[in-house]
Amino acid sequence: MTRTTRSYVYRIAGVVIEVPGPLPSLVPADSPADLVIGWGVSPTVPGRLLRSVEYEGSVWMRIEAVDGGTSYFFPGLGSFVVEPDTRRVTCSPDAGVQSNTMWHLLLDQVLPLYLVSQGEFVLHASSVATGDELNGRAILFLGESGTGKSSTAIGCALVGATLLGDDFALISLDVDPPTVAPANVGVRLWEEIAAAVSPDDPGAPVAEFTSKVRIFPSAARSRAVTDPQPIGALVFLGPRLPAATEPLLETISSAEAFMHLLEGSYRVTVSDPEDRLRAMDQAARLVNSVPSVRLRMPENVDDLSSSCERVLELVQDVGQPALSPAR
Repeated sequence: MTRTTRSYVYRIAGVVIEVPGPLPSLVPADSPADLVIGWGVSPTVPGRLLRSVEYEGSVWMRIEAVDGGTSYFFPGLGSFVVEPDTRRVTCSPDAGVQSNTMWHLLLDQVLPLYLVSQGEFVLHASSVATGDELNGRAILFLGESGTGKSSTAIGCALVGATLLGDDFALISLDVDPPTVAPANVGVRLWEEIAAAVSPDDPGAPVAEFTSKVRIFPSAARSRAVTDPQPIGALVFLGPRLPAATEPLLETISSAEAFMHLLEGSYRVTVSDPEDRLRAMDQAARLVNSVPSVRLRMPENVDDLSSSCERVLELVQDVGQPALSPAR
């Protein structure tokens, strides 16, 4: 008797993936897969270096062009080879590496970079949508690592917004206004923040090298959407305000917003002139199509829900002459 292996199909940011095991928190799909994920052995011959990303003085990721596709190598963890022509992704964990670590690297690192390699515009941004699915508008929260993109997004989701994605925003510029595709991969939070916003759901460990957990709060999960949402505002997180103060929206120039978008975009290579020009064009088109503001949240937000409820009220007025000048 021939033994068959069941596969599972999910949709993430408009991309349908087929995987060899269940990932019950993701959104199922019933259409043909764009990418088929499997386990295997990575090529032993180094490819042509496209980009090397460092973190705290060590190489975090090497992106190389290899025969038939692109290799994403994470030292001490594993590698992924993406072959667009065959629609296959081969995952090769190093010995002893946990499966949740490989899924994190695939969903939160490799998949966005694959989309960029196919000409898409992807931002390091967390996103929520307000209003109903037909008339809603998305809000993108952007900023450097540690500025509170994830916690602000989940705080907004807990007071009525729809959680779309965490630090992974696929943008479509071919419509007016531009849209963001829901990623629906939960949100990654430090344990103490996760316990505060979702006490009934301890979450699942993101990876063995971080204490963050991935949570799918029931309030956010019940309102999951799959259709792209029109973007109503780009919200750049700025320096924190003193504790116990209200959130503040400030004006931001188009030039500053443009530079922040370039810094916050996923890039497969930073040295190729054509790639650089494409990223600049994409950032300029988004800035010229969607209002941009700076958000300053209070330090040590004790009542995240209350602060985020105020944020949603403030963002509704974006585009109106009621914003505070930057200071």
